Amino acid sequence: MKSLNILTLLILLLAASAGQGKERCQCTHKDWVGDCKATVEFKGNWFKVISDTRQCSRVDWYIGEDPKQTIVIDGAEMEEWPGQAEPPQLIVQSCKICKDANYSDSVSGKSESNKQCSYRFADIGQRPDGIYTGQCLDGKAHGSGSISYDNGETFQGAFRTGIRHGHGVATFPDGTTLKGEFRDGYIHKGIETWANGASYRGEFKNNKPHGQGTMTYANGDRHKGEYRDGLGNGQGTLFESDGDRLVGYWRNGKLWNGTVYTSQGDVCWVNNHNISGNCEWE
Repeated sequence: MKSLNILTLLILLLAASAGQGKERCQCTHKDWVGDCKATVEFKGNWFKVISDTRQCSRVDWYIGEDPKQTIVIDGAEMEEWPGQAEPPQLIVQSCKICKDANYSDSVSGKSESNKQCSYRFADIGQRPDGIYTGQCLDGKAHGSGSISYDNGETFQGAFRTGIRHGHGVATFPDGTTLKGEFRDGYIHKGIETWANGASYRGEFKNNKPHGQGTMTYANGDRHKGEYRDGLGNGQGTLFESDGDRLVGYWRNGKLWNGTVYTSQGDVCWVNNHNISGNCEWE
């Protein structure tokens, strides 16, 4: 009987140890070993650790002050999560963040690629809240998708790891439209049109005309040449609707050194000098 009691006690101790083992999870974040918990702040495109209570690898995340469901995340991955980027990355609030988790589930597992989703996302840099519908990968917009922002701005096109990349069309509340090839969040080459009928076709940098391009104004004038920071800078020609031509070197949108030809083909202005005496362009 005494031997039976000892055997029963050993079985109970082993069962208790096994149960404790199941409740513990190994974290790989720095020196975390065993039970650990990190509470993070979610701002739409990055995680920020704000506390560590060391209770398993579960993460409570927030949109501003609004708490969201707990998700499972690997500590090392959380540490390597990028900070606020420029251009900002689009990370959907509830579309497979990090480890196959969303609002209502907190199970870890292999991430699903190209998962279709339609969810709200948090503030992205200076942009307002909005809704993304399309393909996702690891919690980021990836593939084909569209965004509708609360302020009326929209984008439809290609994404790569949360950033606009590929062909797309962006529209803005003031009537402006950007259409073309996007690289790393910005339009690289395409067409910008304005509500007044003016348009620009060519190269861009940081969503501004930059490089070779042609600007067509609402009054019919057309400038073709080099651009920098949204204005004509460098060699270019302005074709006015009345037939006059301004040819030469431009600075900040104005002819700085060049020649003006009238609609009749006469030269009336050369290198900042009115040579005809009645050059209307002056």
